[in-house]
Amino acid sequence: MDIKLDNLCRTVDEDKATEKKIVPLNVNVEFPSGSITGLIGPSFSGKSSLLFLIAGLLESTSGSLYFGDTDVTKVPTEKRNVGFVFQYYQLYPHLTVLENIMFPLLARKEPKKIAKEKALKIAEIMGLTDILNKKPKSLTSHKKVQVSIARAYVKEPAIVLLDEPLSNLEVRYKNETRDLIKKIQRETKITTLFVSQNQDDAIYISDYLLLMREGTGKAFGTPEDLYSNPENQFVAEFLGNPSINIIQCEYKDDEESVEKAKELNQGSDIEEEKTDNLEKVEESNNQEDEASVQEENIEAPKNKIEAEVPNGILYFGEQIFLDDKTPEFGERMILTKDTKLAVRPESFEFNPNGKYVMHIESFEFTGRDNLIRFTLPGVEGIFNCLAPLDLKIEEGMDIKFNFKKYFIFDTIGRRIK
Repeated sequence: MDIKLDNLCRTVDEDKATEKKIVPLNVNVEFPSGSITGLIGPSFSGKSSLLFLIAGLLESTSGSLYFGDTDVTKVPTEKRNVGFVFQYYQLYPHLTVLENIMFPLLARKEPKKIAKEKALKIAEIMGLTDILNKKPKSLTSHKKVQVSIARAYVKEPAIVLLDEPLSNLEVRYKNETRDLIKKIQRETKITTLFVSQNQDDAIYISDYLLLMREGTGKAFGTPEDLYSNPENQFVAEFLGNPSINIIQCEYKDDEESVEKAKELNQGSDIEEEKTDNLEKVEESNNQEDEASVQEENIEAPKNKIEAEVPNGILYFGEQIFLDDKTPEFGERMILTKDTKLAVRPESFEFNPNGKYVMHIESFEFTGRDNLIRFTLPGVEGIFNCLAPLDLKIEEGMDIKFNFKKYFIFDTIGRRIK
């Protein structure tokens, strides 16, 4: 069953929000039927609050919530048919594992025989058949979590909500449990939302990710798409470990830079297309944009707008960014004065004839590769990149490289390229 949030909002009194760290919500998204979506984002971004809102444990102040074609916005919690696993799992101490799993079925008056059959089937999927007669006090923490998950799925709910079920588990047991979450969701095909502070867990388990900040969804898509094609700087920086490198750049169009740009672009087909593309630039600049950046009467572009700008150069520190000032790249970008070049650690290509140079400060062996910490001439900060083990490197040496892939963001984090 697909789950649709149509501008679902929860407003909160400002004083209460500050005092109790309650996050106001405003979310517009649709979770595909039979999928599992990971909710990720900074602390207090509204991830758990969104689960409570969907479950009916919090009231919305506007918008609508649909389970399939049914509007459940005003439906009470007990009638929404939701399976919920809280961060601090709750099992009935006087019941066995089997009885705990059966409980929601018996509570809705299902025949005991049928309830037991369903419970045994779910227990087998979760690998709990050896402990069915044990009581919670004799179980380890990860087994208690697994029993709670089995109990949430056994009643075949419209949606299962998992609120950080892995957060208190040791690494070995966490990996085992996340495999079981993935397994039971695949076999039952019940739409599931999974909150996690660990993006690696969310990426491993999830078909889709909803990245939240300050109570709103900032990006929704597959893990691969959000990582490889981020909509903005926030998405690019949040996903990835080691995190993406953000390199401060400056676009210059002074007399010296204009002459240098002409040298770099000499022999290209820029002049033929210059007039047409400058008209495109002018047209885009006339469009209303509340977040525009004023600089010499030129407005910053909308996301991903590209056009010819042959009369300036993009610098990062003492180096010229050549990748978009050479003929083989075709179109040039509209750039604001302050621009950020974003490069993931794995997107560096080491080449003796590379266009750029880095200074290696230190490096460490990670198993599959070396993690290099480096500086760039004239740029503040230390950056990270991954290098193959067969690359000969030393601390304090300079080495040439190229960018295999990169993103460019403007001053307020909008994607330019």
